[in-house]
Amino acid sequence: MDAVTAAVLDILKGCGIGLCGTADFALLQAHLRPCAGRRMLPEDARSAVMALFPYYAGEAGGNLSKYAAARDYHLTVMEMLREAAARLKETFPQNAFVPFCDDSPIPEVGAALLAGLGLRGRNGLLISEAFGSYVFIGEVITDLALEAKPAAERGCLGCGECEKCCPSGALRGEGLLRRRCLSDVTQRRGELTQREQTLIRGTGRIWGCDICQDVCPHNRTAQETPIAAFRRDLKPSLCRAEIDDTDFEEKNADRAFLWKGKTILRRNLGILEGHPEDTIR
Repeated sequence: MDAVTAAVLDILKGCGIGLCGTADFALLQAHLRPCAGRRMLPEDARSAVMALFPYYAGEAGGNLSKYAAARDYHLTVMEMLREAAARLKETFPQNAFVPFCDDSPIPEVGAALLAGLGLRGRNGLLISEAFGSYVFIGEVITDLALEAKPAAERGCLGCGECEKCCPSGALRGEGLLRRRCLSDVTQRRGELTQREQTLIRGTGRIWGCDICQDVCPHNRTAQETPIAAFRRDLKPSLCRAEIDDTDFEEKNADRAFLWKGKTILRRNLGILEGHPEDTIR
């Protein structure tokens, strides 16, 4: 690894981002997503510094997906990436460094695979060696030329456990059928079909779904996150009294489960509790 690339990765590690690697932006150019973030990309972008942010904090079963138990990951990841981008700018003042997470023009899983940060699961998720699929992905795009040797894409064990255990049949040989995914169903506005309501009752989830990850052999030895923000003030479940609290939205403004408002949460909890009056008409 050349000295410049090593310096860049060291800066990220100094910001608490221990899992990072580089990808050639030219290999991503043809696969950019059509989103507003494309306008933020540096002119003459040369490199993508890809990073993983583990969030597994141990088993804490509840009615929320594990990723939503902590403070909204978009906030935490972007804070860490912005700090890294600022430090990179101090070191390389002639270059641009733009951070992204999720709401990104970058095909994040594919870019992380190119950077050698893991392998692809049948559910489309990135699987890291130490933390399994319980990782968020973020990146810093720069016009600084960095050493980037594309890693060969690797697949998972292919055991089929995720497909077999998926409660909605969203995982098939052709990949993830997003509209069937329970996670998508729990976040959908409007009235749910009887089939969708049955899915929620059968799994006990009011936001998200972890089933395909929980049964994955790659996750059996997943290490817990070293990131303090993903271990602190966890809320694995929500109850009726919390959601009905008039200050619920103010108290949880920094939580991912609230990004579509509390009406959806009330509806899903109502389905679990057998209160059809709480479903959205």
